Amino acid sequence: MYPGKRGGPGGYEEARFCLDVTRGEAAGLQVLPVISAGDGEPAVSVAFIGAEGHGAVCVDRAQAAGAEPRSWRFRLARLARAVPPPLQQMALGGEPLAVPAAGELRFRDWYYPRLRQAAALISSDGSFTPPAICGPDLVLQARYGNGHELELSWE
Repeated sequence: MYPGKRGGPGGYEEARFCLDVTRGEAAGLQVLPVISAGDGEPAVSVAFIGAEGHGAVCVDRAQAAGAEPRSWRFRLARLARAVPPPLQQMALGGEPLAVPAAGELRFRDWYYPRLRQAAALISSDGSFTPPAICGPDLVLQARYGNGHELELSWE
């Protein structure tokens, strides 16, 4: 889609950067960066716009897998959330991140809470269920002393 061509849309489309966590061919999980555009088709980013990664130049996943780059049809996407440089490098590298079966619990409990701060995590094959993360609970303790004394403490 090229702006200015007959019948083509102008400008850019809205999209979001996601990390797709799926069951790998070998035991374990794989984490693949994808651009999820308004049409629902996942796209592959070939470049990011801006140091903060507020936009992306992308192509359809099928084109990136089979066609030669000179025949790719590029799309511009404004991302809902900026993509940090380490995740930009991961996306441009084109290789999924492998999580061995022995490391799945550590990924879920340790890395997932941090990754979700940087990008949306999805599971296109439904093999990864993220843990429920809830906010902290505030606890007020009251200790009654002699007379009208009251000692309060927060946790």
